[in-house]
Amino acid sequence: MNDIKKFVAQWSERGYEKGEMQTFWFSLLREVLKLSEPEKFIHFEVPVKFKHKSFIDAFLPDTKDSFYTLEQLSQF
Repeated sequence: MNDIKKFVAQWSERGYEKGEMQTFWFSLLREVLKLSEPEKFIHFEVPVKFKHKSFIDAFLPDTKDSFYTLEQLSQF
């Protein structure tokens, strides 16, 4: 729980989505979720095709028999 509180305190006043997105996710995965070498598992700005070309902010493939797509917003 202490790691989560430190992470929240560190990031609560920040929020430049494009400039800090990768640092944010590496920090979360490494410091809170204890994933060593997250740069080997996460992919950023993955192109996807709907009716138009778009991008997924972050994608974690093959994570214990599943995958995660992440969309990050700096503010609500």
